[in-house]
Amino acid sequence: MKRTLKKIVALVAVFVMLITAIPVSAASDAATHTWVADSIKGYVSIKSQKISLDVATTQAKKISYKVANPKIGKLVYEDIGFMKSLSFVPKSAGKTVITTKVGNKTFKTNVTVYKYNNPISSIKIGNTAVSGSKLAKTDRLYLSYDKYVGKKLNLIFNVKKGWNYIWSMDLKDKKGNYISNNIKADDNGLFKNLEVKGGKGNYIYNFWFTNSKNHVTETISIVFK
Repeated sequence: MKRTLKKIVALVAVFVMLITAIPVSAASDAATHTWVADSIKGYVSIKSQKISLDVATTQAKKISYKVANPKIGKLVYEDIGFMKSLSFVPKSAGKTVITTKVGNKTFKTNVTVYKYNNPISSIKIGNTAVSGSKLAKTDRLYLSYDKYVGKKLNLIFNVKKGWNYIWSMDLKDKKGNYISNNIKADDNGLFKNLEVKGGKGNYIYNFWFTNSKNHVTETISIVFK
């Protein structure tokens, strides 16, 4: 129920955005309150949370859609009654095109998916330094639950050149449910008082980093297991 409510809130926010300002990189149809992205970009997730790229929202009664190359990713359609949404979940690197039909109008969305690219040089968590090489082939870092359980930790990332640090994060349990928290980075990029509790593997911290060249965000997850 909570996840459905959050989805509704998110879609309402999108709808408000649609009626106030349509982005340059999008097409629209005022009659059906339709918004469709002209292009979307993302990275392939390996073990971190699967990213979902917004493709379209509409209040039209009927919508059809197709991705030219399903190997690149899959489309996810949701209908909550007053609003329908279409998103794309990348599976492999490459390019493809999504065709969305709303009524008698056809929209095209160009999709670019990049292979995983490690943005991290090193991480300091508590008094422990972790080499970024541990994230060379995976976007999820596993740390010892027994070592850190019950502690409140400070964490800071040293990012590679060409990457920008997004000073926010989210926290989920292993079922994908959001865990409420007020953790944010300070002016120096330091996350304070990260908690480790709830059982092994149950606290999954997700952090975001943006590539300054292609302006696409990569997700790095830290799990205490």
